[in-house]
Amino acid sequence: MKNKGQVLVAFLLLLPLLFFLMAMVVDLGMEAIQYKKIKGTVFEVLSFALKEEAPLQEVENLFLKNGFSEKDFVVRKEEEKYYVKIIFSPKSFFGKMWRKDTKESLEYLAYKREEQIVIKRMEE
Repeated sequence: MKNKGQVLVAFLLLLPLLFFLMAMVVDLGMEAIQYKKIKGTVFEVLSFALKEEAPLQEVENLFLKNGFSEKDFVVRKEEEKYYVKIIFSPKSFFGKMWRKDTKESLEYLAYKREEQIVIKRMEE
């Protein structure tokens, strides 16, 4: 029996790969949660702004109260439409390894159509 311990050696050789894959899944999951939180905040603030016909300063204050800094977002109001651009750095270790530019932006357009609120993500 000269083959003793082969499975153990193979397992030990594959163990770092298993840890790497688990870390990548957790890391990308955290990034997905960050996107979801940003999207949720944008939808809540814009829904409130359209329902209450809030002035631009109040909308900006809502973003500030929800954890954004002044350099993280741009809000414009033209006629009865709100334009929002969110600039952020994904909190992802592997994402920073694969992308050189770690700043990303999301743009949204919000307006009322027939008393119904419409919030769209604008494609770049």
